[in-house]
Amino acid sequence: MVNILIDMKGAEAEVEEALPCHGRGSEFNSRRSRKVKDMKLIIASRGVAGKLLSDPEKYPGITHVVSIGADDPHQRPPNGFNSHTAEKLRLEFFDISVEKRKKMDGPSKSDVIKLIKFYTKALNTDKPSFLIHCQAGVSRSTAAGLILLTMFYKDANRAREELYRLVPYASPNSRMLKLANEVFYDEWKELHEDSG
Repeated sequence: MVNILIDMKGAEAEVEEALPCHGRGSEFNSRRSRKVKDMKLIIASRGVAGKLLSDPEKYPGITHVVSIGADDPHQRPPNGFNSHTAEKLRLEFFDISVEKRKKMDGPSKSDVIKLIKFYTKALNTDKPSFLIHCQAGVSRSTAAGLILLTMFYKDANRAREELYRLVPYASPNSRMLKLANEVFYDEWKELHEDSG
């Protein structure tokens, strides 16, 4: 079961939907074993993430945090990030879909690999609870959430349907998704070359 908690407008997050965990027939990302049967996912803006992380007694249970910002004073980690006990991954890149624009770096393949490795480790724990945020909670964080859902369901189409069903106004960063496709394809190709 996946509980998707989403708040992209700045109010406190609420449970929107509980999704059954089925439909894993795809070979997609089949090499990543996982023990997890259910997880929780919160996609939020930096402001909401700060509220959630700053008061762990009021918002308990967050086990893994992906903080996406940029080398910019307005995109620093949220309040509570450094002191929270969750496993953390901090990535810094601007929300652009091209590789470089006006000296701003967008996501790189190494950023996406770090994200996938973080998820792989987390999905081998019992009942992980993820908080993923970027500045606005619309593009970088929804792309990171879509990558996680794809790994969880092992089906890219199902993950995309679930994300857009729950977050119709999501605008996942296209460069992050392209890079994730490259990483997953490389793994799929390596797996099939090894077996054949």
